[in-house]
Amino acid sequence: MKHIKKKYLFQMEGANKLKEIGEEVSINDGNLFKKAKQKDLFVTTEKNFIIKAFPYKHSNGIAFIPIPDLTLVYYDSAYNQNKERKEFEVKLLEKLTSKNDKFGEDATNDIYHYYGNASGCIIFLFTALESFINHILPDDKSYSLETDRNTAYYNKKQIQRHIAFDDKLKKVLPQLLNGANFFSRQTIHTQHITNLKKLRDELIHTKSDISFVNQEELIKRLLQFKYDETFTAVAMFMNFYKPDYVVDCDCNLDF
Repeated sequence: MKHIKKKYLFQMEGANKLKEIGEEVSINDGNLFKKAKQKDLFVTTEKNFIIKAFPYKHSNGIAFIPIPDLTLVYYDSAYNQNKERKEFEVKLLEKLTSKNDKFGEDATNDIYHYYGNASGCIIFLFTALESFINHILPDDKSYSLETDRNTAYYNKKQIQRHIAFDDKLKKVLPQLLNGANFFSRQTIHTQHITNLKKLRDELIHTKSDISFVNQEELIKRLLQFKYDETFTAVAMFMNFYKPDYVVDCDCNLDF
């Protein structure tokens, strides 16, 4: 796996296109800023992109904070935690497979780091999926849910708050996006997404029992989970609805 190309929530190529989003352009410290009547703020990057930002006042002055695409932030965070998870899994299994009966502090640190990174990876990856689904919901359409007694209508805000995740995937998106349905048939990729949801729920709602069976099974599932394949499935899901949304970065650095 490679890290993804990082993007912003609003991103437009070419500083000359500022006229398309408003006037009152000014130069400040080599960067191009623009405030519209709605008090929107845009900054230019060194690669000549215009991105949405907001001013943040702090003790040393005013910082102009660009707004990244949070879905990709979550996906990227999951990717980074997966890298760490792989490293600690190798260390942990090597130490715990040795014939040394004494369990040392190093192994304790590794199991904490492994569990933290593995569970964090799952939670962030699922959060990226939820964030993406909410983002692509149309602002101007309502989801209709028919029953024998009545028909209920949900706007975007209501869909995000009150419709179950599985229903968003298999009912809401096809209805609002002209029949587009990644889950129209069961595939290995849809199964990976289903497994991601199940494991995320178990992590968020960790159960306890006197025999430690629940905790044991949860750690086993983290050790056996198909991480890389699930990243691929989530990227395929996103690119199905928004082509070239999740793409590998073309740089030669790994960060």
